[in-house]
Amino acid sequence: MIQSLSIFISEMTINLSTISKYYSDKLKTYGDSPKGVDWKNKESQILRFRMFDSLFVNDKAFSIMDYGCGKGDYSVYLGKEFKTKKINYYGVDISESMIDFCKKKIGEDNGHHFYKSEQDFKIKIDYIIASGTFTVKHGFTQKEWYKYVIKEIDKLYKKSKKGIGFNVMTSYVDFKESHLFYMDPSEMLRFLIKKYRYVDIIHSYPLYEYTILIRKNGMD
Repeated sequence: MIQSLSIFISEMTINLSTISKYYSDKLKTYGDSPKGVDWKNKESQILRFRMFDSLFVNDKAFSIMDYGCGKGDYSVYLGKEFKTKKINYYGVDISESMIDFCKKKIGEDNGHHFYKSEQDFKIKIDYIIASGTFTVKHGFTQKEWYKYVIKEIDKLYKKSKKGIGFNVMTSYVDFKESHLFYMDPSEMLRFLIKKYRYVDIIHSYPLYEYTILIRKNGMD
């Protein structure tokens, strides 16, 4: 599948309004809680965030885009865990409800900025992470969603200065939910490492997913 899809990645017909409504409804139903952004609990959410730490752990100052920022929980995590670092945070989410929530709860000062699209600002960002952004494939097929994810990864890579990170559901599970996107980690790694070279995969944490880190210039 990887070989055939890598040859031709066409313009997508993914209806973004479907995705926006899905997460806006979650926020409306569950409010300011992990379930409000479709996470099971706070503990698993924090564990996912930690998988991105090695991207920027050696940087004293950096900018970062949270692609699919939801309620802005990642910005809260960064503020608590990396108090000594100067971080310029950009939260992006296609759900207007999420962006409005972030602006009211977190505000747009002290290095926080929120947008509905990464196209709303032209500057390049040091790092871009997408935590849970590609997990739910909604009503789209596996093939449609895979093509969409690969296209999004390439877009984020080109937008970043230093690197990107994202997570997807692993195919090594006992049971699969029809609305979730699962991907064999070895196939994903094989495709990405040919295209981007400096690729790490983290599969060694107790969740049914894995994290991919792609750097522009290898390890510092």
